[in-house]
Amino acid sequence: MVNSGAIETFLTLLVFYPGQGFNPAWIALPDNSNVSKWVLAESTKTVAVEQVTEELSKLKERVG
Repeated sequence: MVNSGAIETFLTLLVFYPGQGFNPAWIALPDNSNVSKWVLAESTKTVAVEQVTEELSKLKERVG
């Protein structure tokens, strides 16, 4: 038999953590190793790998 307080606590946490940016699937799944811990906002921008590689090369030249 499940304690109703445990269910209420679980539901409260399920509402709270996504509000803090956590992915609910990461919290609920027993094996979350392939799930992102953070929720990506719709406004999250993607960056081209080529651009990052180029900027990294420039930085290495300046530092090295």
